[in-house]
Amino acid sequence: MLGSSPVADALLALAPPLGFVVRTSVDGIASNDAWAVVAGLSSRFDYPAARAVIDRRLRYVAMVANRGRGADFADQLRSDGVPEAAIAALRVPAGLDIGALTPAEIALSILAEIVQLRRAG
Repeated sequence: MLGSSPVADALLALAPPLGFVVRTSVDGIASNDAWAVVAGLSSRFDYPAARAVIDRRLRYVAMVANRGRGADFADQLRSDGVPEAAIAALRVPAGLDIGALTPAEIALSILAEIVQLRRAG
């Protein structure tokens, strides 16, 4: 999990009981089987973090952002020469659509999506 926000705080609290080891820096992500969620408060910080994990080709990379911000982010990735397949693999918005509104609900939806993918193999 990369970033600092109420959603990031909720992810930090909810992930360990589900068996996830939480790292808060790109350097802590060692495996391409890892899951990464960018949950910051501004594009200025989110872009470098997401760009770093996209380059590592992790199993799951998602951003806590609305679709409009996600589209802007995808355009920025394209202009930086990121392959279309890597952009298509980025999940924006992060999480299952459960109608989440609060930071804890958004974190729950993200973790539910990761669990769903993990269990699907």
